[in-house]
Amino acid sequence: MSRFFRWLFIVAGVVVPTLLSITRAGAESPAVCQAYATEAVNDYNQAAAARCPLSNARWQPNYNNHYGWCLNAPTAWVQSEANFRRNELAVCKHEQRASQCREYAITAQSQAQSGVGCGFSGGRWHNSYDLHLDWCLHNPIEAANAELNTRYLLLGVCGRDPRFLACDAYARRAVAQNLENERRNCGYTGGRWQNNYENHLGWCINVDQQARDSESREREGPLSQCRTWPARGATVASGCAVSTIVRNDQCRNVDGTGSSLQPGGSQAVGCGASAQEARERALFSYRQTFGALNDGDQPANGSCTYDTEDVAGCLCL
Repeated sequence: MSRFFRWLFIVAGVVVPTLLSITRAGAESPAVCQAYATEAVNDYNQAAAARCPLSNARWQPNYNNHYGWCLNAPTAWVQSEANFRRNELAVCKHEQRASQCREYAITAQSQAQSGVGCGFSGGRWHNSYDLHLDWCLHNPIEAANAELNTRYLLLGVCGRDPRFLACDAYARRAVAQNLENERRNCGYTGGRWQNNYENHLGWCINVDQQARDSESREREGPLSQCRTWPARGATVASGCAVSTIVRNDQCRNVDGTGSSLQPGGSQAVGCGASAQEARERALFSYRQTFGALNDGDQPANGSCTYDTEDVAGCLCL
C-alpha cells in the first residue's frame, strides 16, 4: 500500500474522525470490497505464476490490505485500480492487443512529457501510463494511431518546425474559410469544409505546397461567389453604392518566415455609401476573418500587406 494511503488511514481513523464519515460516504460497501480484494489477490497470483516484474503496492498477496484500502477509497478509485491491474496483467501475458496498447501508452506518456510548456490540455495530454493504456484497450487501434499522430503534429507546431508552421497557417486558414462558409450560410459541405483544425493540419503535412495552395483556392473560389449572394431571406442593404474588395499581398508567419498564402489567396468585401466607408468595412471584415493587415510595403510578422479594388454597385449582403 502506498505511503499516501497509509497516511490517509491514520488521519481518517485517529486524528480527524469526521473525515472518516466523509470518506466512507463515497466509498465502496464491504461486499464490493470483498470481491475487489479477492480479485486483486487472484491477479497477483497469476502475475507471480507468469513471472511478471510487478512490485508496486497494486501487486501484493495481502487480502486484508486490498480490502482495507477499498473500504476507504472512492468508488471511481476502486474501479480504476481493478481495471489497471487487469490491463497490466494482460500486458504481462503478452496478449496481442495489450502489447500494442503498451507501446501506445509508453509513446503517449512520452509525448505528453514533451508537450509540457506548450499549453496543451485535456485527456490527450495527461501524464499517466495507466490511463493511456486503459483508453487504448477500450478503443479501436486505429483511434490510438490517430491520437499518436495528432500529438506528433501539435508537438511539431509547438516546436516551431517551419514545415509544421506552414501547415499550422494552412489549417487555421481552412478553418477560417469554413467559418465564413457557415456564417454566410453558403451551404458548402464535404471533407474540405470542416472546422476541425487537427484534420486540416494532418492532411497538410502529407502533401506538397502546390496541393495546399490548390486546396485553399478550391475553398476560396466558391467563397468569393458566395460573398456576392444576398443572405437567405435578406434584402440588399440601403446606402450601398460602392463596394471595396481587399486582397492580401505579401504575408509572413508569426516567426518571420514567409507564408504559404499567395498574393490574392484571401479576400473580403465591404460596401457603403462612399468608397471610404466601403474600404473601412472591407478591412474590418478581412481582419475578422483572416487576421492582421498592415499598410507598409513589407508585412510585419504574423500579418499581410494588401491591395484594394473599388467597384461601383453593391456586392455585399
